[in-house]
Formats: sequence, structure tokens, C-alpha cells
Amino acid sequence: MSAGFARCNTEQGSELMAYPRHYLSARTQFLQQADSAGLSVRSHALKARGPDREVLYIDATVVGEPSPVTLVVNSGVHGPELYAGSACQCALIAAPPLEGIQLVLVHAINPWGSAHVRRNNENNVDLCRNFTDPEQKSPRNDDYDELHDWLAVCGAHTPAGRQAKSRLGETALSWGEKRYNEALLGGQYKHRDGFAFGGFAPSESRQVLESWLPESCSGSEHVVLLDLHTGLGSPGKATPISMQSGPGLATAQGWFGDELIAPVAHAEQVEAQFPCVHGHTTAGHERLFVQSVVSLIIEFGTHAHDRITDALLRDHWAEHEDIHPADKALIKDYLLESFAPADPQWMDEVLLAFADVMKKVVRGIKEMAD
Repeated sequence: MSAGFARCNTEQGSELMAYPRHYLSARTQFLQQADSAGLSVRSHALKARGPDREVLYIDATVVGEPSPVTLVVNSGVHGPELYAGSACQCALIAAPPLEGIQLVLVHAINPWGSAHVRRNNENNVDLCRNFTDPEQKSPRNDDYDELHDWLAVCGAHTPAGRQAKSRLGETALSWGEKRYNEALLGGQYKHRDGFAFGGFAPSESRQVLESWLPESCSGSEHVVLLDLHTGLGSPGKATPISMQSGPGLATAQGWFGDELIAPVAHAEQVEAQFPCVHGHTTAGHERLFVQSVVSLIIEFGTHAHDRITDALLRDHWAEHEDIHPADKALIKDYLLESFAPADPQWMDEVLLAFADVMKKVVRGIKEMAD
């Protein structure tokens, strides 16, 4: 399968996978690919609407028959990160079928964020921090409280913004990069208007996943999940990350070896740009299934870590301030480019990197099923 997948992208390349950078275009391409392959699509209309009041959808399709292993590939947990994941999903549909593996593709888990060019959803919830355990109290992030007021203004090109940015830089030096990044990105459940807000309740997107996925995977003994993201790692390259410990992590390490980043299991050995986080989708996956679960994040690198953080903080400020629409549009363009570079060569590299990921995952799944 992986050879055919790689050939699909190197020989037919951009003509087949046009790499849309707009939610409606990405959804149209996904639906067209599914229709061409004779696949049915399940759709959920989000309550929130797009910038032109259009209806937004989470879509899913199943490729293949119930099998011992189901491979789930998700895209768009973080809004502007949808587009690389969507192109990878379309390439999977166009490629030869996966023998002995049922494939479930969930497209645009955060369609509002994709349509509005926003990492979070319509309630400012970071979906990748929203999968907290309902039986437990919300995690505390006391370090974040010290940053909250500065984060609110540091994206502004004003004296107050520059002062806040300076204070954040001083704090990062004092705390160290790892502690600072975990405070900033680890998830917080106190400030509704804050950065990396995990929400006070399960989001609509989370509820859809928790409804659809167990049903889609009910006939399998094992579930493997790939959450496709962008923004971390070397440009165009794939970085596999496991937020698991125990058997799921051991399986992933067997597939990827030293390539695998494991922030939970090896916190002291992992680079500071890969922080441990609360309420991650991985924790939700592990609670959701009765089957054995291997849950992986696949990050496709775009730009330097400092630029990514800067883009997110600018957008965080702009989203909560009354600024001129033209200025806000420039910030949105900067954010989109940070997570979905316009360079088609970058997308070609992503598709090749994903083909290599799939080769390792499929080989591992076949060993798992034997």
C-alpha cells in the first residue's frame, strides 16, 4: 500500500492533491475523493457557523470491512492545521486499499477553527486540552495564572505589548524553557478567555468523536489512531509523538524507534518544545475504547518554534480586542502561513513524509494482527 501511496503523490502530485488552504475547499475535495471511491460519508453539522454564516461539518468515512485492527486518521483538531491532514486523508482514499485493515477518516474535527483561522473552537476551547477525565477535578496550572495578564496583551505592537513580551521573556529565562512551555501550552481550566483553555465541559467536537469512534471500531480487537497536526519539528518532516505510557507506548516505540517523542514517559529527555499537557486527545482515546489502543500524534514541521508561538499569541490578542478588520486579516494570514505554508513543495514533502509514516504503521499493524 505505502509504495502505491508514495507513487500517487510523487507522480500525480499536486494535480491530484491540490492542497486547499480554506475549510470549504478542503471539505469539497474530501467529499469528492470519497464519492469517486464509492464511499459513504457521515456528517455532523456544527451548531456554530462559518464567517459567512455557512454550515460547518465534521465528516467521516470508513474504508474497508470490519477487521481485527481499525486505523483511525483524524485531521483538524487545531483549526488551521487541517489542511495538511486533509490532503493526507485524500491521498489515503486515492491510494490502493489497506489489506486486512479497516480505515476510518475523520475530517475537520474543529471546522469552526478551520473556517475562522483559529486554533481553538468557537468557545475559545483548545480541543487538544478538552479531553479531561469527567470523574476527576480539572487539572491545575498555577504557573499559567502568573502569565495570563501578560499573554492577553503581548501580541500587540504597543508599549504595553512590548512590556508584556519582555516580562514573559524574563519569566521564561527564570523558569527554564520546559517549565515555561508547560505553563503556556499545557492547558488551563480557569480562564475562559485565556490561552490554551481546555474548557469547562466536553466540547461538541469531543461528543461527536465519543459517539462515532467506538461504533466505527466495534468490530476490531485493536485500535490505532493517528492525529495529524502541523507546527512542530523540521519543515516538511513528520515527527511521531506518543502521549501514552505502558503497552501503547511500547508498541509505538517498536514501530518508530528513536524517531518517537514520548513527553509523558520521558519528560526529562524530551525537548522543551514538546511539553506534557493536560486533557490531551490521547487520554480521551484510552478511556473511550475497550480494545487495546495505540494513539499517536503526527506533527509535520512548518516554521521555527518561536514563530509558531508568536503567531498564536498575536491571534490570541487579536481575537479578544476590537482591532481594525484589515489588521486582524493580516494576523490571520500570518497564523495560516505558520501552520499551513503556501509553498506547494512543503505539501509535497509532507505527503512523502506521511507515506513513510504509513509504511511503518501498516507494517506494525500487520505484526500486531498476526
